[in-house]
Amino acid sequence: NRMISDVYQQQLTELEKAVGAGMGSDEQEAKFGLSSENLEAIGTFLTQFGKFLSKTGQNLACIKIMKQLVDVQEKLPKKTLELSSASYKVANQCWKIGYHNEALEFAFKSMQVAEGLLGHDSIQVADACQLLSLIYFGLNNLPEAEKFMLMALKLREQLQGREHAQVAEVLLHLGAIALRKGNSDDAREYQLRANRLMGARSRRMTKSKHDDESK
Repeated sequence: NRMISDVYQQQLTELEKAVGAGMGSDEQEAKFGLSSENLEAIGTFLTQFGKFLSKTGQNLACIKIMKQLVDVQEKLPKKTLELSSASYKVANQCWKIGYHNEALEFAFKSMQVAEGLLGHDSIQVADACQLLSLIYFGLNNLPEAEKFMLMALKLREQLQGREHAQVAEVLLHLGAIALRKGNSDDAREYQLRANRLMGARSRRMTKSKHDDESK
């Protein structure tokens, strides 16, 4: 795995050096298979590199590469969902290792781009709201954590249905927020709602399996 990572990094480093030395785009294309002027190709390369780094747990390296991807996406003539996705991935990786303030910047960017392209009522905005809540929870800013998780709950119930698994996940997060706020009754209610939802899903899945086996 480390060898594959080194190959990606070596190609990227050599390309950057070639650009710095004034190598033209045609020569870059011939030598590396892509050029710094072909932003779509660079974006694809960085996306694949970032996926590999994420899968192998190389969080700091992944953050660096995904930030480069965000920079590339921002240079494109029109904003796309790829910019929202790349920003989300930076924020998520930063949140995982406790870089909460840095994570906030990119989570907001992800949400704003998604809202601009899809409107407020979208799964992408729900994802960003949920991540923003987790980041604020990490910062112990409980009012903001609760606000964004409630936004995520409303969107997920509206778009995915009240019995979706991710609704249960959001309810559990709301329970954790309530518990940290000292609202044990609210925490218990969120936990019960999540448990009932997951129990109902489990029963439906079991019934569906039995029905299939009886055919």
